[in-house]
Amino acid sequence: MTPRTLMRQGQLRRGERVDSPADEEQQSKGRYFQADCQATDQLGHYVHITGPLVAGVRQVTRVDILDRATMPTIGVIVEKSAATRCLVQTFGEIPSASPLDMTRPFCWVGFDAKITQIVPMPAAGGLVVRQIVGQPFDENSYMIAPQLPPTVARG
Repeated sequence: MTPRTLMRQGQLRRGERVDSPADEEQQSKGRYFQADCQATDQLGHYVHITGPLVAGVRQVTRVDILDRATMPTIGVIVEKSAATRCLVQTFGEIPSASPLDMTRPFCWVGFDAKITQIVPMPAAGGLVVRQIVGQPFDENSYMIAPQLPPTVARG
């Protein structure tokens, strides 16, 4: 552990407040990134990296759990600042668009590239790429933490 980490742990144990702007900025690094996406990609769509950086910007598009080439997901679109520019969240708490069932412990990528709490099942003779993307905190939010590697299920 670094001295800074030990210092923060000591502050937390003593009940002291630890929330300087520098800490917040450091914590947010790696949780979000700007990307170019497709105009058809929407808020709440899980995305994958489609290629190398273009002019210093990551390239993403939504996943399709029926196509292994579009998996695994790296994160979810949480903001669109233009038709083809988005902000992707890769880790942390995120609000849910619909109520979550607290009796179901995991959130998966669904057929619509959004979260589902129902395990995706392949059609007869088909396949589906399953990836857990988080766990519910409560009925209104969940912790996004995409699990790697995803698994392939055959029907």
